[in-house]
This record gives sequence, structure tokens and C-alpha cells, in this order.
Amino acid sequence: MKLSSFDVVFAQAGLGQSSSNTASQGAGSGSNPASGGGSPDVNATGSSQEAAPMAKPGGGGGGWDMFILFGVMILVFYFLMIRPQQKRQKKHKEMTDSLKRGDSIITTAGIYGRVENVEADTILLEIAKGTQIKMLKSQVAGRQASATEGGAEQDKKAIRDAV
Repeated sequence: MKLSSFDVVFAQAGLGQSSSNTASQGAGSGSNPASGGGSPDVNATGSSQEAAPMAKPGGGGGGWDMFILFGVMILVFYFLMIRPQQKRQKKHKEMTDSLKRGDSIITTAGIYGRVENVEADTILLEIAKGTQIKMLKSQVAGRQASATEGGAEQDKKAIRDAV
């Protein structure tokens, strides 16, 4: 009886036919390629002699290569993404902690104003004469640059850095 490639795979995995059928087929009915049958021999355990290639000698140790590659990727992410973001956050925190009454600021929403009152995590911002809004300190993009220092360009940079 000829075995298909599916029968050989199932026989190797121990699936498919019962062990008595596999053993009886493998014992004498497997055809030998040398005798012209063309299908691989199946031994008594049901495994094919041609189906599984031999493992290369000295092939272990691929785990360390992956471990080192993974470590290098983590370092790259840290130095290119995480560390610069932490520096920006620290600089922004220092700037918001140093806000005082009378500072001209710009918010992340693009609102210009002057600080009227500073509390623990909020500020009172005067945006027009007689118009005040209360907002979080974290929403301050930066101090408003004066016109002599290149005002608008520095304000745009402050907004970009804060977002």
C-alpha cells in the first residue's frame, strides 16, 4: 500500500491510524525506492526515514544572539525616545514651578496672557482687561518672549516643544 505525505506526517506525530495498523504496514508492506515503489520506507514505529532532515551540528546558541539584539534595541529606544522626553518633561516642570505673578506666558492652546495668581497646580491667567481664566500649570507652553528677543518665533518654538 502506498502512503501519501499526509500519512507519513501523521504517522510521525502519532496521529491517524492505530498503532497496530501502522506496525503491520511498516513491517512488510512499505515499498522501497530502490525496488521502484517511489515512496519512502516507513519503519515499525511509523516514522519515515526520509521525512526529517538531520539537525546541523553546533546549531544551538541562537538564543544569545536574539538576547543581545533585543538588549541593543532597548538601548536604542531609551536613548532616542525615552531619555529626550524625560529631559523635556524636567525642563517644563522647572519652568512651570518658577512661574510668578506678572509673567507673560503662552498656553498650549495658543492663548497669550499674564499670570495673576499661582497656586499648587493651577494659575489664574488674565487674557484681556477684566477677563481671567483658571487653568492647569501643565498647559503652559512657555514664557512669552518679548518683541526684541524674536518674539513670535520663540513663541512658536515654545508651543512645538510643549506638545
